[in-house]
Amino acid sequence: MIENKSGFIPIGSRVLVKPEKVEEKTAGGIILPDASLDKVKAIMQKAVVIAVGDMAFKFDLNGELKTHSDRPSIGEVVRIIKYAGDEIVGDDDELYKLVNDTDILAKESKYE
Repeated sequence: MIENKSGFIPIGSRVLVKPEKVEEKTAGGIILPDASLDKVKAIMQKAVVIAVGDMAFKFDLNGELKTHSDRPSIGEVVRIIKYAGDEIVGDDDELYKLVNDTDILAKESKYE
């Protein structure tokens, strides 16, 4: 289980995530140019779920009460849009994001 060292507890339908850093070089050691990095960062970003607000994933897009069976759990890797939410620095000096539950696009598959 991941411990929330940020000092923040999300409220409502917010989710606290810790974005993963985008590698600036490939596994082969090739340094990626800034233009390529910006495209990768702008599309989607990997993040780890740190904490989930009490009302997150309880409503559909129309505001109707709905239970989401695919709700991400703490510690799961998800994909969010790069510019979604608000960046904050936690008590541990790490960068976090507070995003709406609807800003989470997908969970990482556990299958390889």
